[in-house]
Amino acid sequence: MGGIEEQLGPLLDSYSKFEESNAKRQDQLRENQNFKNAFNQLAENIIRPEMNKYAQILDKKGFRSSIFHETGHQIGHLAMSLSFSYGKPLYSDFTPPLIPALKFAAENGKISVYENKFGPSGLGCSGKEGSYETYQITASFVEEKLLNFFKSLFDKKWDLSVLD
Repeated sequence: MGGIEEQLGPLLDSYSKFEESNAKRQDQLRENQNFKNAFNQLAENIIRPEMNKYAQILDKKGFRSSIFHETGHQIGHLAMSLSFSYGKPLYSDFTPPLIPALKFAAENGKISVYENKFGPSGLGCSGKEGSYETYQITASFVEEKLLNFFKSLFDKKWDLSVLD
């Protein structure tokens, strides 16, 4: 009996560790799927309806707007964004455009908010505004983020004399 235990003991221990690791991996996959489902539900029930309100106003004022719900197999590829443009972009063929956008993305178990902004030249920068728990993403939260984004984007004293 001792010889069998000596020979099988390490193999059984190794297999037990494999099973424990596999169980942890399955738990993580379920957690990721639950988070993905929660984000998709937030995107469809809260984020998209708020973005639609702004898109309608932008469209009415002559802007072109798009709402994208990006999904992918990896948890970092879930995002809901509102982007827009007006008329012909002011960038060259050598400089890619940065289209102004506000993006909500699922990252590491939280919802991150990214802002793409632009200056008078049509070029700009992208930055992470912050990361939030899913329970914080409410209609009023999304509305506030959208309103602040557009206010900071357009609340400038535009010098129209440069167009003369």
